Amino acid sequence: MADHVTKAVIEALGAHLKEQIRSLNQVIYDFPAPNLSLKYPSLSIISGNPTFTPEANAYILEQGDTDPSSKKANIVKIVGTYDFKLQLDFWCRDKQERFKIYDEFFMAFHQEVEPMGLSLKLSKYHDVWCRFDQTGYEYEDSDISSQRAEWRVIINLTAQCRAALEKSEFIMETIENNLTTPQTIDIS
Repeated sequence: MADHVTKAVIEALGAHLKEQIRSLNQVIYDFPAPNLSLKYPSLSIISGNPTFTPEANAYILEQGDTDPSSKKANIVKIVGTYDFKLQLDFWCRDKQERFKIYDEFFMAFHQEVEPMGLSLKLSKYHDVWCRFDQTGYEYEDSDISSQRAEWRVIINLTAQCRAALEKSEFIMETIENNLTTPQTIDIS
């Protein structure tokens, strides 16, 4: 059974960034609670509600074995596209670490010059590909953050992946027929 698509998207992104940014100590898949002690530098990933666009012509991505008694098989159909808005917060000890972590993120996220961005295979969601693009960033500089000695960079991303539907359906069987055509017809 596949994970929920939102979980699969943010965990694939988090795993990729953790692997690529060696100085990153922690990845959290939610906004950190006030009582959570962060290990700087840390990353939190937050997802908004995805939008769904149906596919005009759904197609089968994968098909399991047919059950001989019911003539049904488990199939995975691509039925549309999900679009996500993601927010990444890199939490750092000081401004210098924050600038450094943003540079490391930029190199890890934009590994290909054309097209800029990132494509990851969602191994926990039917191996569909997810496309990530950066839409902006902001350095959070406020009196409160300086008093708390916590500095962060907020990065906005969009993500897009196919929507998969897993279900059991009747399957058309291929029947092999071995008919031979006679060479001559006797009409007497």
